[in-house]
Amino acid sequence: MKSLQAKLTAAMLTLLFGSLIVLSGLNYWKASSLLVGESKDKLFVQVKGSADGVGEWIAGRQTEVVVLATADVVKSGNKREIQKYLANIHTANPMYDDLIFADVNGDFISDEGKTGNVKEREHFKNAMQGKTYISDPFVSETTGEGIVAFAVPVLSNGKIVGEMVGGVKLSSLSEKVLAQKSGKKGFTFLSQKDGLIIIHPNQEYSLKYNAL
Repeated sequence: MKSLQAKLTAAMLTLLFGSLIVLSGLNYWKASSLLVGESKDKLFVQVKGSADGVGEWIAGRQTEVVVLATADVVKSGNKREIQKYLANIHTANPMYDDLIFADVNGDFISDEGKTGNVKEREHFKNAMQGKTYISDPFVSETTGEGIVAFAVPVLSNGKIVGEMVGGVKLSSLSEKVLAQKSGKKGFTFLSQKDGLIIIHPNQEYSLKYNAL
């Protein structure tokens, strides 16, 4: 009798233990699923926040160049005075790689006093049509830094009298993008839709490596 009781007790304990294992497994799976779901949600929110931040950065830089184009000295077309004005702006705002004013013939002067002609450039053609132009990121020939060019038409009395171009360093955006972290080892990078890496913690990838 005791032997049967012992066997039944052992069987019940085995069944109970097995049930606990199953329940523990189910609870672990459910908890893991919830954690993965929460991680995905947090990551989505983080990525969306980063994307919104990039959009705000672009909108902000575009607005600044538009404001420069509305200055009376710029609308005057006096290149000597415009050069002085742009030089002061550049000194006060080191995020710019360069600032350029071009007249309707494409002849330009930069904040450093450099001159040339940009009439065949895409940004100039857009500006002469009254359009704002934002370039893809590229490497500056003079500084070797990654920049984005913002070009807008200069209007005086409702007439297009030139173009204002602001080359903005990507370093001011990089700080915002790279500040976003995912866990202890995760990191954030920015790429174009064609796969070109724009901003990456490893500078060797920035504007050099295509992920596709």
